[in-house]
Amino acid sequence: MFCVENSVKFLIARCSTSDIRTIHAMEASGYRLMDTLVYLQNDIENYVPPTYPSELIIQALNPEDIPNIIKIAKESFSAYQGHYHADPRLDRVKATEVYSSWAERCCVDSTAAGHVLVAKLDGELVGFRAIRINTSEQAEFILAGVTPGMRRRGIYRAFVIEGLNWCKAAGVTHVLNSTLLINVAVQKVCTRLEFYTLESFHTFHKWFD
Repeated sequence: MFCVENSVKFLIARCSTSDIRTIHAMEASGYRLMDTLVYLQNDIENYVPPTYPSELIIQALNPEDIPNIIKIAKESFSAYQGHYHADPRLDRVKATEVYSSWAERCCVDSTAAGHVLVAKLDGELVGFRAIRINTSEQAEFILAGVTPGMRRRGIYRAFVIEGLNWCKAAGVTHVLNSTLLINVAVQKVCTRLEFYTLESFHTFHKWFD
């Protein structure tokens, strides 16, 4: 009712996968399921960091890296299967720009991300990882991208390891990471590094025109 009365054209809504009654009500009202997010958590009080390939250099963001991070985000998310890309009414190029814009904001706006890591291989920037502190006890991995041609080389795993190292040094005790339900590769990396499944949410879209 609120959306109709206020001439809202498009609504994105998330709902816990355990809330079946609300899910059914949204489906009956014309909401369409676009993706499902899984949240994983690592309780890092006793975290002991494993190793990763020594040729990978993971370090803090240098402002000079930002143009390359934007480029990597565009490449990484051009074929993404998240809710923006899943909606046939949304332009796929603009959907990708949501993520490249988000990546840039993580680099320049401390309210978007408190820390950004970059990965370099043979001197070339090949990925980024943004981290946000939510509370004094909780941090969250919020956005990451790896150059498509550099995947399957342990870069994402290295980001998780160094991200957990940074979070532990920052004094938090819990770290969240979210990914699409269909992104099994990320879930495997996380579970092998002692993350466990915490909760999950469906993303729905509704158009009111």
